[in-house]
Amino acid sequence: MKPEFSRYFLFAYALLGAMHILFHEHETVHHLSKPFLMPLLLLYALSALRKLPGWLVIALLASCLGDSFLMYEARKPVYFVLGLGSFLIAHLAYIILFIKTSEPVSWQLRIKKRGMILAMLLAYAAVLLALLLPRTGALQIPVVVYAVVLCAMAMTAFLRTSSGLSAHALLVALGSVLFVISDSLLAVNKFVFALPYAPVWIMGTYLTAQYWIVRGMVIYEQEKSLLQKKE
Repeated sequence: MKPEFSRYFLFAYALLGAMHILFHEHETVHHLSKPFLMPLLLLYALSALRKLPGWLVIALLASCLGDSFLMYEARKPVYFVLGLGSFLIAHLAYIILFIKTSEPVSWQLRIKKRGMILAMLLAYAAVLLALLLPRTGALQIPVVVYAVVLCAMAMTAFLRTSSGLSAHALLVALGSVLFVISDSLLAVNKFVFALPYAPVWIMGTYLTAQYWIVRGMVIYEQEKSLLQKKE
């Protein structure tokens, strides 16, 4: 696939995402747009790179599956659980991807350098769980497992580097934070209270998060390819 096609896939992703958010009350638009968002982002990455990391492909395909399941959660509760499971796989794939693309530096040094950020993520997860768990009923264990993996995904995103954040590292780290925010909004809206304009905030942060992570990984792979050519 030609690299110049990447801009067209990215434009289609942005346009379809905007339509999905702006017309979220229209069921037809909702169902026709949501399943194609992650495939478009995947096509963007495929067209921008000669070789795409397998774990990134798994993360985006699992996210697509999760998007599709969550469209029907109002009809049957089991679809929410299936969506949760799909995104759990996506986050696990991202964790492996972030570990594989991290600097060759000891984990002790990384944790020492990012200690404050890691502590903030853990504190945030603890507060969120304290708010959610009394209201999740039979879903307590799945919610706890998901929250732990989500927090681990964000932590590994920040632990990819031990010093200053490069462009790709910053995008991946910020994308992971937005993913946490998006999932938090979804959980609060479902279990605690209805948020005003919930679909706008949830999908807006989610789509931006996925793009930033993918864009960061594309930049990383492009920079790695240039270094290999110089060698």
